[in-house]
Amino acid sequence: MTHTTLMALACALLSASALATTNPQSSSGAVGAISHASAQKPGTWIQAPMKKGGSGVSVRWRMAAAPKVGEPVSLTIELGGLRSPEGARFEVKGENINLARATGMQALKAGPPQQQQISFTPTAEGVYFINVFTEQAGRVSAVSLPVQVGKAGVKLEKPGQTTTLPSGERAVIMPSS
Repeated sequence: MTHTTLMALACALLSASALATTNPQSSSGAVGAISHASAQKPGTWIQAPMKKGGSGVSVRWRMAAAPKVGEPVSLTIELGGLRSPEGARFEVKGENINLARATGMQALKAGPPQQQQISFTPTAEGVYFINVFTEQAGRVSAVSLPVQVGKAGVKLEKPGQTTTLPSGERAVIMPSS
C-alpha cells in the first residue's frame, strides 16, 4: 500500500472508532466516555493510548492554560519512541477546526522525544479533536486528542431513524449507502 492509502485508512479507522462528531455548538452535557478531556489540567501531560501493531511512536500532550472560547489554545505535543534508523513522520490535523499552522507530513529524527507546538482558536464551547498521525518503519498509527472547551460536550451521531414496529419493538432504520 502507498503512504497516502495508509494515511487514508488510518483516518477512516480513527473516524469510525470515534462514533462521534465534534459539534462545538452542542449544549448537551459532557460525555463521560471522554476521560482525557475531563482529566485535562493545564500543564499536566496526558499520555495518548498506543495501539498494538501501530507505529510505535508515543504521543503525549499538554496545554499551557485552560481553553476559552475566542482565545488561542496552545498545545504541546511530544512524540517519543523514535527508534527506526530512518526516523519517523507525523501529521497533525484538526477535526472541524483550523489549526493556526498547518503542519502537513513532517519528519522526525530517531532519538529522544521531540516536541511540537500547535494552536487553534475555539469558536464555541464543546470538545475539539486534534488528530495525530504517525508513521515509523512502514507502520501507521492515528490518535485523537480531545480538547474540552467550556462545559458543552460531544454530540453523538444518531446512526439512523428510530421507529416503532407494528409489533411494538423499537428499531433503527439505517439509510442505504
